[in-house]
Amino acid sequence: MSNEQHQEVLEFIRSLIHSRQTGVSGKTLLSFVGKIAPGDLELMKQTIEEGCEKVNTNEW
Repeated sequence: MSNEQHQEVLEFIRSLIHSRQTGVSGKTLLSFVGKIAPGDLELMKQTIEEGCEKVNTNEW
């Protein structure tokens, strides 16, 4: 990794440390239980597995 890329990564990490984003409680999400059809959930699961489990070694 070049020095410039190291600096970019460092800046990104620092931005994460200082961000104050918060999620929602599980209790809030309970209102969504049963709202998505099982077939749609399976399609979402397959799409995530296909798209997120790949490593692009040339990305950097």
